[in-house]
Amino acid sequence: MILVSMLFVITWTPSFTLSFLMNIHARVAVGETGFYATVLVGYLYIVTNPFIYAANFDPIYHVLLGLAPCRQTTTPPVSFQMT
Repeated sequence: MILVSMLFVITWTPSFTLSFLMNIHARVAVGETGFYATVLVGYLYIVTNPFIYAANFDPIYHVLLGLAPCRQTTTPPVSFQMT
């Protein structure tokens, strides 16, 4: 949970800081491209969060493993004999 919390703080702090500065009418020379870049960094949290949970928590890992269509089957393949 510490990893998830730290990743949230690291990725969303630039966007929240820029939004705060824009709301108090500070003269911020970042521009539209800089704003979208900070939001994109924030969205990286949304993308990586499921992978963190899947890699670190066993119940979620086993459920996702069970949903994978390419996993190995437990029954051996049937062999046909020609007579």
